[in-house]
Amino acid sequence: MTKEEARAWGRSKRDRLTPQEHLILSSCMASVFTGFLTELEEDLKFADISCFLPIEVVGEPNTFFLLDSVFKSFQDIRLSTTRIDGPDLEPITVSPNAEYQLGRWDILFDPLAKPLGAFNYPLLVLIPLLAVDCVGNRVGYGKGFYDRFLATLPPDIIKMGVSFFPPFPTEFSDVLRTDVSLDVLLTPERVIVF
Repeated sequence: MTKEEARAWGRSKRDRLTPQEHLILSSCMASVFTGFLTELEEDLKFADISCFLPIEVVGEPNTFFLLDSVFKSFQDIRLSTTRIDGPDLEPITVSPNAEYQLGRWDILFDPLAKPLGAFNYPLLVLIPLLAVDCVGNRVGYGKGFYDRFLATLPPDIIKMGVSFFPPFPTEFSDVLRTDVSLDVLLTPERVIVF
């Protein structure tokens, strides 16, 4: 399967979810994510988590459930998100009391957010996607924002995709050298390690 075919498949699958299914699956992901963070060994605890904010019109998982879970249960973890800054993503702070607005491409943003500065490590980056294959190659929207963003970070960060659906059983046929693969995948049922 090509990445373009996987992209079309992912859009189609998400488009068929009812609002109730979307809500339930997003809530289940938050529970799985909380369990994942709770079970980590002390020396593997994350200092920073960077989480995308959902684009509602394209049916992305509602990551506000994940953010709320971290704010409530893991106060020692600093949360951030990204905003589009020209062709790149810029890390910015996240507040539990933020009042978000719709921006470019219907992406939510906090107009009062400040640039994050440097990340603390270990770092977990949650990444949106439309599809992922059996070895962690992800397919996003095709603009390369996350590939460029991840290429600026140290290689030992943990890259976690967030998907309603499990990985494809085979590898995508047209993966590029510039494509950054995932380390783990968060689904409503479990965390999958690649």
